[in-house]
Amino acid sequence: MKKVETTIEIAFNWKDKTVDQVSSMAGGVITQLAVDPVIHVDAGLTTVLGEQKVLLDATIKARLTNSSKDLTLTEGLQSTDVMNTVELIGAQVQAQANALTPGNAVAIGIIYARIGFDMKGKAGGQDRGFEVYETFYKGVKIRIKAEKAGTTYNFRWSIDGITFKEILAGNVSHLSITDLPASTKIWFQYAITSPMGKNAIVSADAELEWSDPISGTTK
Repeated sequence: MKKVETTIEIAFNWKDKTVDQVSSMAGGVITQLAVDPVIHVDAGLTTVLGEQKVLLDATIKARLTNSSKDLTLTEGLQSTDVMNTVELIGAQVQAQANALTPGNAVAIGIIYARIGFDMKGKAGGQDRGFEVYETFYKGVKIRIKAEKAGTTYNFRWSIDGITFKEILAGNVSHLSITDLPASTKIWFQYAITSPMGKNAIVSADAELEWSDPISGTTK
């Protein structure tokens, strides 16, 4: 029987957002979709969202000095329009992301986060203090909490959450990565192999258990 992958969904969480945050989210979605390498939604929808955002922003600005009931009602209606359009865009993003990497929660979660969406649920795994602690021109510095002596650390990076480039494994838990794309949000993951037990020696084609991704933007 053919395996049917479960759709990994977007969580909009509107109840947790202020009107300002709704507008900001819409702006971020528009900006990222204009340059996203793998997700392409109907241009008409992003145009409509841009127009709706302009109207909402004007009302938000007007309400700073005028809190009339009419403006409050207008703001509510306009923010609802923005949310509805964002959800229509989200449906296209969700469909495309799930088609690109069926069942791959990490890759799909990266695509969602890159565009400005949250994912329902979260891939598991301990982060072990995994972080990007410094960024510079075409590079970053990453690190995780060091494990016992002899542990092998594997890292990889991606700009789209689908295609990853692995970095040679070694016995250091911190790394400076150079020659990355400039001014770009990069996603990173790590996997470790223990110096003891059945995984002490890992063959070249062994499947590593990769961590949840973190991101950093190069300069």
